[in-house]
Amino acid sequence: SLRQIMLDMRERKLSPDVVSYNTLLKALKRHKTSSLDVATFLEEMKSCAVQPNHVTFSSLMSLAAKFADARSVEDLIQRAKSHGVDTGTFAFNSLISAHIKVSDLQSAHAVVKRMQKENLDPDVVTYTTMMKGQR
Repeated sequence: SLRQIMLDMRERKLSPDVVSYNTLLKALKRHKTSSLDVATFLEEMKSCAVQPNHVTFSSLMSLAAKFADARSVEDLIQRAKSHGVDTGTFAFNSLISAHIKVSDLQSAHAVVKRMQKENLDPDVVTYTTMMKGQR
């Protein structure tokens, strides 16, 4: 399993780096798993003295949005900001996507307004995602 690979690295006294963790996230997304505890994942990175980067947060947000977990996406936006990582339009698009997946158009529209208040321009992905909710 993917987790076992990470454990094997540690047993061999090899320290995973940010690329290792980001690759793990990419694999988890490919395997369509929904059993990722974001807080535990970030805590594990911290225990290995690995700082999450833009790719880490983007991947986590994308994974959370895929499973319509708007609360986790929102939490990740805040965590990214606290780590000094610029979240940008991508983060808000993930949040919109999570809301759209549960047909919460009102919250999705509120996110677009929030983007504009934070001086972020909605992009093609923003509007395309919003269109998906208009079915």
